[in-house]
Amino acid sequence: MLTDERYIEIRGTRLRASVEGAGPPLLMINGLGANIELWQPLRSLLTGRQTIAFDAPGVGGSPRAPRRLRMQDLAALVADLLTELGHDSVDVLGYSLGGVVAQQFTRDHPRRVRRLILAATTPGIGAMQNPVVLMRLVGLAMRRDTPARQAAVLRVVGGNVRRNSQALARVERAHRMWPVDRAGLLEQVWGMTGWTSLPWLHTLDVPTLVLAGEADPLVPPVNTRIFVSRMPSCRWHLVPAAGHLLLIDQAEDAAGVIEGFLSDTRLPELPPAGQSRLARSA
Repeated sequence: MLTDERYIEIRGTRLRASVEGAGPPLLMINGLGANIELWQPLRSLLTGRQTIAFDAPGVGGSPRAPRRLRMQDLAALVADLLTELGHDSVDVLGYSLGGVVAQQFTRDHPRRVRRLILAATTPGIGAMQNPVVLMRLVGLAMRRDTPARQAAVLRVVGGNVRRNSQALARVERAHRMWPVDRAGLLEQVWGMTGWTSLPWLHTLDVPTLVLAGEADPLVPPVNTRIFVSRMPSCRWHLVPAAGHLLLIDQAEDAAGVIEGFLSDTRLPELPPAGQSRLARSA
């Protein structure tokens, strides 16, 4: 499949971006320390869409930003990236930390989001998550690739990589292509510190799908209840036996659900400027 990869300068920050395929555009915002290559199992299954991915500042092929970025800054970068690529509005898929960015982007730029998918993510402070597990994952990401490190990663992320050595090898291969920038990784963690969407989650009236892994030790599936109870137009799907890497090591189980949600004609379309979906349906 034809892929257009380029570097785009935005707000003094150089982003490595990738556009693949043709069809309705889907912006994919990746997780902590994750590069574009990790999207490939899922991208290869979404053949009827144009997928847009990028390496966050300090991750993969994107150099660190000239200053530390909070969630609002990252959301602004995403908005400018879409403008540079010629898109007024897109469907958005946010994965793990990328789901945090996606929530902030939807809040700050609601007219640019047609439909929203939040996978293996949380609404931040107030969610059900063990911070010790997160910090352990960060520490493991900074260590050299050894059998002991791989075994520890398996315990943290769970899912298919614990049962399938080929799935783990694929993840490790993608990480080796772009060695972890330790400072960049820590800046990503700093950017989400203290962040929460709980006070305004109810204002996101975009049609939303929440995907969770049944066996995700990092982001327990109970978090889906928070999204569904607070967001006006939200549905959820639990991927059986999946861990935190559900879109990578069990992409086949998630792709059909994602495509079905994005193609569902029963969901409301983007309303005219200045009018919310809630107001239109009242």
